[in-house]
Amino acid sequence: MEPTDIQLMLRVRQGDVEAFRMLAVRYREPLRRYFASLIADRIQADDYAQETLLRLWATRERYEPTGKFSVFLFQIGKRYWLNQRKKFRLDICISGEAALEMAPATAASEPETMALERLRRERIRRAVAGLPEPYRELFRLCHEEGMRYSDIAVKLNIPIGTVKSRMAETLKRLRRALSPREDL
Repeated sequence: MEPTDIQLMLRVRQGDVEAFRMLAVRYREPLRRYFASLIADRIQADDYAQETLLRLWATRERYEPTGKFSVFLFQIGKRYWLNQRKKFRLDICISGEAALEMAPATAASEPETMALERLRRERIRRAVAGLPEPYRELFRLCHEEGMRYSDIAVKLNIPIGTVKSRMAETLKRLRRALSPREDL
């Protein structure tokens, strides 16, 4: 019989690399799917899954088997994703001049790169602005204010299932709006 996730994680907590490998094999694909639902870029979703596993290893000594292991693991991933989003939003808020002053002299500060980045941000802003109001408000509450679905349900006085289905539709509409167009 295969060891449970908790049994493996207790071994990982003691530094067992083979137990960690087994958990990584079990959870790499579910983590990829989770991040792919949040991030349109599959390569970045793979990177986030890998980073989550690395963070699991780095925090292994603090693990306590008080609940489902998968919840523990996905919380690590969610916190990483939220921190990355905060950094991205901060980057978006910095004006072009301030960004120029703060950025090191690299290829990223080349005029062409900066112009493309401004165009990308404007395209995202327009896509969000083009959403119908209920979807736009839901996106704002979740992605700009960082509210959880349960809190959004309470604030908007709608069932959490409605929040989830509207968010799925919101992301679908944004992906469609932001996908490369064949007709250009």
